[in-house]
Amino acid sequence: PIYLCTGSPPYVGCAVLTGIGKKGNTVPYSSKWTMQGSAEYVMPVGNDFEILYHADISYRSASWTVYDHTAANVTPAGMRLPGFASTGLRVGLQKGDWGIYAFVNNLFDVTGITQKSTSATSSTLLPFKYNGTNYPSVYVTSIAPRVFGLSARTKF
Repeated sequence: PIYLCTGSPPYVGCAVLTGIGKKGNTVPYSSKWTMQGSAEYVMPVGNDFEILYHADISYRSASWTVYDHTAANVTPAGMRLPGFASTGLRVGLQKGDWGIYAFVNNLFDVTGITQKSTSATSSTLLPFKYNGTNYPSVYVTSIAPRVFGLSARTKF
């Protein structure tokens, strides 16, 4: 169990919770909208071969990194992650139980940010000093960059 601290410091054997959510707040890093779609077309060619064409797209709307994004110290520039869309394509040759495909994920090389923290919110990041001023380090997690590849499948 977690015991919440009460009274004044020093606190021992308890936790001080800051930025906890209240009824009506959105959960940090949760988008209002997520959408996904795909289309696939298989074109028969001679000798039971098929050419497969596949496209997919996923969209994630903007999200906040805090529960209460209306608080006085919350700024969209610092605590709002922009929405993004990622597109994938696949084309290949297949027959029965086997196939070989070329693909590209994140076709437009979008930098979709999924998480962000600073040294002020993470004990694993150290602030840095520039011209006598301390700045928090920023750690960002994003989706994978554009990836080209080949894949194959078979049935044993």
